[in-house]
Amino acid sequence: MALSPKQIRAWSRRGDPIHAWYSYQMVRDTLAAAPLEGMSYTIYPQGSYANKTNIAADSDVDMVIALKSAFYPNKARLSEAELEEYARYYEQSDLTWQRFREAVVRVLRANYLVLERSKCVKVRSNLIRLPADVLIALDYHGIGKLVLCGRVRREVCECLI
Repeated sequence: MALSPKQIRAWSRRGDPIHAWYSYQMVRDTLAAAPLEGMSYTIYPQGSYANKTNIAADSDVDMVIALKSAFYPNKARLSEAELEEYARYYEQSDLTWQRFREAVVRVLRANYLVLERSKCVKVRSNLIRLPADVLIALDYHGIGKLVLCGRVRREVCECLI
């Protein structure tokens, strides 16, 4: 079935950038003001809103809150000696992704209607025009080698969220 030019125009019409910006700012400001003690994190837009490709027919705001004070290390490529060296410089964190997620969801629930999904948290409210999908992330460091930089051991890694 062919699409008419009218359908294509309607479906490809850009969503209102002001509403998207406002929704992003409201949720971001709520998270930024939250008392998440001992947790260093960053918040940034993602997806069609960040790329300015959101369409009116299916518009929401995608954003990420990424924990920076802990990370998941993939040490599969380290030698036995490098694993021992790694253990000397890094300790196991008490801060887990699950604990971070619970704290973020608690803050969002106190301010918005929240629907928890497996990959993100859907946020709605009468205060924000567009719903927001909040991805709660933990840094991933794929560590390839430990090298000496000056007098301090540094990891050579590929950091992904």
